[in-house]
Amino acid sequence: MRKIVREAADLGYRFCLIDTHPDFVPLERAALIAADEVIIPVMPDAFVVSGLEIFADHLKKLREDEETDKPYFTRIIINGIDGRIKLHAANIEKMKAVGGVFTFYEIPVDPCFRTAQDANLAIQ
Repeated sequence: MRKIVREAADLGYRFCLIDTHPDFVPLERAALIAADEVIIPVMPDAFVVSGLEIFADHLKKLREDEETDKPYFTRIIINGIDGRIKLHAANIEKMKAVGGVFTFYEIPVDPCFRTAQDANLAIQ
């Protein structure tokens, strides 16, 4: 993964996005070791708070093993927020209460996407 990131930089790219599964198997560990920053996308559900805590613990251990402070982990994207669902708001508040050091980006759900999916049509 480090080689891929270096090669992208040598080609003139300023950013290299690596999308992985939220697990800590060898591929994901290699991606995290090569990364400068981790940005986690989550849904506003009840399991996210414990999942974030578990991820942060694994990431802390990885940093200790690698003797580094990278990758930085300061941003979380909360995706698919439906303002009509009160539980979403409650779960977002729980996330923010636990994750005081994070910057949260809130992305609302657009009903047009779901309507288009149901009708097998393009969003346009």
